[in-house]
Amino acid sequence: MKRNTIHRDGTVTYWSVYQQSWITHVNPCAIPDKEYAAMSAPERDRILAREVIAKCHGCGEALMRKDIRWENGSPYCAQCFAPEEANNG
Repeated sequence: MKRNTIHRDGTVTYWSVYQQSWITHVNPCAIPDKEYAAMSAPERDRILAREVIAKCHGCGEALMRKDIRWENGSPYCAQCFAPEEANNG
């Protein structure tokens, strides 16, 4: 059986137990709780680990856990991230 797919843009393609079809390119936060409950724990955890969890302090872009750069306790995207060392030079 094909596994759920996490795409590079952060969306997910998953098998819907309730619709008996593949649901394609959905934001993880838009997947209904009942669908998550029907997934195996490892599949559910794999998707939730990549979910959008913050907005960039600089530009407001939605950030996925894997893309966050932290500076002084605030989340930044790669384009806005500027470590203090770079600002002092």
